[in-house]
Amino acid sequence: MDRPSNRRRFEALRKAEADGILTKNERIELDRMITDLEEAEAALLRPAIQRTQEERLRLAEQNTALKGIIRRQKRLAQRLERILAASRSERQNIAAELTQLLGGTLRPMS
Repeated sequence: MDRPSNRRRFEALRKAEADGILTKNERIELDRMITDLEEAEAALLRPAIQRTQEERLRLAEQNTALKGIIRRQKRLAQRLERILAASRSERQNIAAELTQLLGGTLRPMS
């Protein structure tokens, strides 16, 4: 519907439809014009829709990978917390032994 004459014809048919005076042949013509417009619009939108779908797929894959990394980070943090707790306990044990060996003259490590 690039040409002005097509646009004018389309508008005239829409007006006749709104006024309730559209003939059977005009109905067929209007329906064909609407179908042509919808097909042209779909063709124009197809690349954008394809890009959007590809982007959604890429983001879904990225989200899956990020979730895996987050799980690994949580496991690492838990391991480090256990190591830190064990290290603190060992440090307290060493300080207690030193205090006992030196007769209480050593201040405990904090």
